[in-house]
Amino acid sequence: MVMFVTTVRFHWVIYRNTADLLKQDGKNTIRTWFRLLGYLYGKPGPMRRLLQGIIRYFRPGFHPWQMDDRALLSEALANLSPQAGSKAAPAAGTIKTRL
Repeated sequence: MVMFVTTVRFHWVIYRNTADLLKQDGKNTIRTWFRLLGYLYGKPGPMRRLLQGIIRYFRPGFHPWQMDDRALLSEALANLSPQAGSKAAPAAGTIKTRL
């Protein structure tokens, strides 16, 4: 239920903000909305791709651990880890002492 509410709320906030920006630009028309929605939900629209991933969460018995995301995790850790030889701060929980 939480995922459903979050999904609906996300769309509501995005569309409300978009309508406000279009109104400020004087382009809040039906034609603009049809073009925008066609872009977002048509093939290969970004919202269409996003919703395909969200729909998996609604499958009965689904748990996020059922998705193998080890490659994504490895890539994220490689991108977020300090580069070799850089003078980065020590990781949280580590103590360096001088003898």
